[in-house]
Amino acid sequence: MALDRRDDDSRAAKAARFATTQWSLVLAAGEGSSATSRDALAALCKTYWYPVYAFIRRRGKPVHDAQDLTQEFFTRLLEKNTVAVAHELTAEQLYERRWAESLLDHIVERLHDEYVRDGKQQQFDVLKFSITAGEAVSHKDAAAKLAVSENAVAVAVHRLRKRYRHLLRAEIAETVDGPDEVDDEIRRLMETLGT
Repeated sequence: MALDRRDDDSRAAKAARFATTQWSLVLAAGEGSSATSRDALAALCKTYWYPVYAFIRRRGKPVHDAQDLTQEFFTRLLEKNTVAVAHELTAEQLYERRWAESLLDHIVERLHDEYVRDGKQQQFDVLKFSITAGEAVSHKDAAAKLAVSENAVAVAVHRLRKRYRHLLRAEIAETVDGPDEVDDEIRRLMETLGT
């Protein structure tokens, strides 16, 4: 019986590891909307679903949240056609793009931690999508979820975005030679992300 459990644990550990990337599959997935492309994308999702899920679980997320976040990751991958975009970028551009995404994720994580520390996790969870202009929730919907006025939501969104900008500038300031380079580096960061 103990041997069976070890076998199960070993299989789960292997499944949680990221498989060696099959670049021919990635390239095929990024080539448009053909049946071959769709099949390749489906194979990538099937191959990487559990490793992504396991990665999220190891970061402390409960099962249900990890499942939702994994699904959201693949939904965004499909919606933004990230595989096709990656196919068109050079290795250096991919590195810069990943660095930029990691930096912004780090800033959102810092904001989240601040809101949790201040007892405002629900507010952050409802308003975090307002950080980027393309994913803002309506003030009316947010007000209903938070049981506050729309004016209170507008103020909270303004403060969230202001704090985000402050953290972004502070983080960038640590990577450049002087304060006069911060704006140029932020502009470059946004260009890298295509925003």
